[in-house]
Amino acid sequence: MSASLTVPVIELRGVGETSAPGGEQPVAEELALSLHRMAGSTETWLYVGDGRHQALELSVGSWSRLIPALDRMVGRAHG
Repeated sequence: MSASLTVPVIELRGVGETSAPGGEQPVAEELALSLHRMAGSTETWLYVGDGRHQALELSVGSWSRLIPALDRMVGRAHG
């Protein structure tokens, strides 16, 4: 099983990077979302990342808990 798509985003580059000249900078980027399951496995994984600087690869169950928390945080940001 596998599926993928990309989403345009603005990410804050330089956070925690000692080599980032000028500090943190917002940068237009595309995040790849890739859903996959290893042959013979029952666990499905979802990768979200730009392929270079930022990435998370979590179980679908973990994303199911994380997404509502992200929705709450985004709601707080919108006031």
